[in-house]
Amino acid sequence: MEPTLGPLDPYSPPRSSLEIAQERDAEYREIRKSHIVHERTLQAVGYLYLASAVAILLIGLAMIIPQIDTDGPVNWEFVAGIAIAVVLWGGLNLYCALVYRSLSPSAFWLGTLTSGLGLLAVPLGTLFHGWILYLIWSEKGRRVLSKEYASIIRATPEVRYKRQRADWIRLGVLLLIVVALIGFAASYF
Repeated sequence: MEPTLGPLDPYSPPRSSLEIAQERDAEYREIRKSHIVHERTLQAVGYLYLASAVAILLIGLAMIIPQIDTDGPVNWEFVAGIAIAVVLWGGLNLYCALVYRSLSPSAFWLGTLTSGLGLLAVPLGTLFHGWILYLIWSEKGRRVLSKEYASIIRATPEVRYKRQRADWIRLGVLLLIVVALIGFAASYF
């Protein structure tokens, strides 16, 4: 029986740092390919937060303008309260959007906090934020939002998400729903 020296073999030819880097890059590519769909889904959550930030700001303006455009006295306490709430809430959603889009590790705790509070918005907020919590706390979510994964992303810029036919179909259905909702809202007013 031959003695072993563990993973190091003094009789093996030396390996260059290029070989080691190529093996690491191949491993990084495989990790990234297996997590790319989850990565894109978390970035899509950032777009949803961006849309909600814009909606919050528009709704806030819609609440403030009628208060100011009246001929009577203006309730400045109400206007200031709405303005502060809209800026804080819209700003938080805008920050969440940026954090999710960049896949920053801070998205893990920020997303947990905002989605934990969002669970109270029964029934749709509960479903939506429950889904976000699943995305964050799943094994792939914790991996994608880790500091180590950020270095994997930097090391593998060539790995890209390839859109499937089903992605385009979902986008078309979503656009039809949005157009139908806008048409419904326009006919209502």
